[in-house]
Amino acid sequence: MQYPTPDGFTRAMRHAIGCIRAPPGDVFRRMVPPLVGRSAGRQRDVGASAPTKVPPMLGRGRSSAATGSVLVLVALTVIAAMATAVAVATTRSDQRDADRSAARIAADRFNTSLTAATNSVAGVSALAVDGSVDADEFEAFATEAAASAGLPALAFFVLVGGAERPAWDASTGLAMKDTDGRGGLVPAKARDVHAVIRYAAPVNETTRSVLGFDLMSDPVRAQGIVAAERAAGAQLIGPISTVTGARPGLFLTAAVRDKTGKAVGFVASGISLDDAAEQLSALTGVRDVGVVMDGAPLLEGEHGSASETFTLAGRTFTVFASEGRTSNWLLPAVLTAATVLLLVGSVRAARRERSERAREQRAGERSQSLAAFAEALVIATGTQQTAQLAADHAGRIVGARHTNVATPDPNDPSKLRVVHDSGMDVSLANRYASQNLADDLPLTRAATTGTIVYVANRQEYAAAFPDVIDDVSEAGIHATCCVPLSLGAEASAGVIGFAFDHPIEPVARAEIESAATIISQMTGRALDLARVRDLVLQRADLLAAFARELTTVQSSNDVAFAVTDMIPPLLDLESANVVDHAGGTADPQVRSYPLAEGSDDHLVLRPRRGRVWAPIDETLAKTVADLVGGALSRARLHDQERAVLRRIQDSLLTPPPDLDGFDISVGYRSALAAVGMGGDWYSVIDTPDALYALIGDVAGHGPGAVALMAEVKTVLRHLLANGAPLTEAVAHADRTLQRRQAFASMMVTRIDKETNRLDYLNAGHPPGLCFTSTGIVSLDRVHRPWLGVEPDQQPATTHISFEPDDVLLLYTDGLVEHRNESIDDSIRNRLHTLDTAPSTHEIVEHLLSERERRRNPSTIDDDIAVVAVRRTRGPRARLAEPVAEGTSG
Repeated sequence: MQYPTPDGFTRAMRHAIGCIRAPPGDVFRRMVPPLVGRSAGRQRDVGASAPTKVPPMLGRGRSSAATGSVLVLVALTVIAAMATAVAVATTRSDQRDADRSAARIAADRFNTSLTAATNSVAGVSALAVDGSVDADEFEAFATEAAASAGLPALAFFVLVGGAERPAWDASTGLAMKDTDGRGGLVPAKARDVHAVIRYAAPVNETTRSVLGFDLMSDPVRAQGIVAAERAAGAQLIGPISTVTGARPGLFLTAAVRDKTGKAVGFVASGISLDDAAEQLSALTGVRDVGVVMDGAPLLEGEHGSASETFTLAGRTFTVFASEGRTSNWLLPAVLTAATVLLLVGSVRAARRERSERAREQRAGERSQSLAAFAEALVIATGTQQTAQLAADHAGRIVGARHTNVATPDPNDPSKLRVVHDSGMDVSLANRYASQNLADDLPLTRAATTGTIVYVANRQEYAAAFPDVIDDVSEAGIHATCCVPLSLGAEASAGVIGFAFDHPIEPVARAEIESAATIISQMTGRALDLARVRDLVLQRADLLAAFARELTTVQSSNDVAFAVTDMIPPLLDLESANVVDHAGGTADPQVRSYPLAEGSDDHLVLRPRRGRVWAPIDETLAKTVADLVGGALSRARLHDQERAVLRRIQDSLLTPPPDLDGFDISVGYRSALAAVGMGGDWYSVIDTPDALYALIGDVAGHGPGAVALMAEVKTVLRHLLANGAPLTEAVAHADRTLQRRQAFASMMVTRIDKETNRLDYLNAGHPPGLCFTSTGIVSLDRVHRPWLGVEPDQQPATTHISFEPDDVLLLYTDGLVEHRNESIDDSIRNRLHTLDTAPSTHEIVEHLLSERERRRNPSTIDDDIAVVAVRRTRGPRARLAEPVAEGTSG
């Protein structure tokens, strides 16, 4: 049957409607010309000039009415046939539309799946911050990335030269294997280069079986590895056969690069096409799915009548599908109904065609925008930049006027921190820059419920969120769509919200929600990777600072302070402590790590409330525990050394003798950074004829300096107590130090009890002072160099007068040394008030406290020893008292 042209059909349909409305007598006149041609009209004209006889019982009117009714039925039949043809065409058009829709759905789902897979390896270079990738870091990254992208596993492989193979096998304990193409593995062949799987996660029997597998045994995979090494970003190549099971699939790989851009390894995964086929076939209304990549078939389906094409990772994918239902043809039973349906169908078809063309155009533009958006997210650095990029560009994809990206506030988990697009009013953006989760707002409701919050118009907005309708109206917003950022983990990264300046029609809801969901997944994954990068870099700096701090600790208390102050920000904790206990803790939130095998010491970590403990946290916590354990062991050895030296000091540091006629005081302060006691010492020796006051400084600190000091002090005590001259006693001490290849400065004084004479001998030591009624006399004669350095000749002593109430002051250089001050000025500044001191005890305490008060970065931090002797009355003869002496470190 040949159908009339659209213009002819329209004219015929209008004419038929006019016939239905015309009186019966006019039907024939109106219907005949268009139905039987102009000759019928001419025959009627001829008949009019020669009338035909009509039987009386029929009558002319009834005959004309019957003929007109038949012709009307014929006309209506023709019109119904035409309407049926149009209905058939419309049904076929609907079928094509349904097939195109099925192809789009299948292509979108396949594109989303592959995009998630390629995005999962986009941030792998964060693993090579230190130039290498270890198993724990890769397992933590790969387990989470594979779960979020729906991949069965991720593998890390490295390139090994053929000559390096024996050494690699020996160092890793893995035997290289090739695929036999049937899902089995055989010993690897000799090659110039091997691409060997070193790690695989999540760890299970299947992933363990592929460790050592040489990817170069498959030419397709080898081609993908070469492309990944030369180009940035993820590479897709195929088809391949999966290693275990020989199932058809795609090979996904990306290079892991260090800070210089050098590839230190590769991350790879196999995407099973069987699984993809099952997922696509499970979609409602999608049948006969087939996929072609770069002209090569991947999924051998029935190849439905419609197709959609998209590009990903430099590859072009064409997805074929059909809607899968059979047409039900129904001929119009009533001419008028068929005509009305024809008219309505024509109008609907025109509208649908325009709508479809507009939708296809939007879909194409949206696909390009999504691809550009994904590329921009990959190169974004830092969570703030990623969130701002999404806020500024994601809204254009769905036609939104404003976009907000809300993430949990790191300082307050009960709040969302919101990043607004650059075009939003500043005052309004500041008003909603931080939102309490307890407040019922679109973003907070989506975050707390984990579902999409959709408001189609201003009326729904006022009913759902009455507290903010005034601000919404002020901003010119009519509708919103807020979607949680999906990460595939138990904790959501936040919410992305789109605000529209027009109401959203019901037919557009599914399209907007679909695009918004894809955007939310891409943004959530990008934010997650940015957080990982930020966290790795931040923790690397904090861990380095913590390790440096542990190298400088001097005691176990210093270790405890470092743990308390530096580990909480390093691991984002509420508190961290070193605890001495053998058991664990009843609190499930608290984590405890032993610091040494067989020890009761544990590092106890208390995470912040609501904190999710990730695998990367566990790895870092164990590293920190190892550092703390080592530092604590060293510090305790140091504490033991200090305790031993302190006991030696207590045994050698004795109070001065209590003698009639003399007021004697001594003092000592250790250096802040010294280990135990050093070489500063003093000694006061009482004999029947004289009182000896000695002070010295043996070079060095610690046990060696203490031992030398004790030996020198013992030699001098023995000789002077038995009446040896000062020069002879000093000479013996000098030879003692020469044998030990050590050095010391010293000043020895002898106060005669029966006269007012004071003799002294200075061996390279700061000058002593004598405070008299007429002023300060400096004992500034240096008789010889340091002990331990052989002098040119034996020196003689020097004597001065030492009257009643005169004060002799001996000290070590720690009392007066200052980087920006000469020793003479320092002595003058320290001692200008001493002539008014009533006792030697007050003199010593004044000097030591003044020195402590003046300590600063320019002060030379050293030990201090001080001896002060005042003659309280005139000389007289008396019996000798027991010898008393003291030393200082």
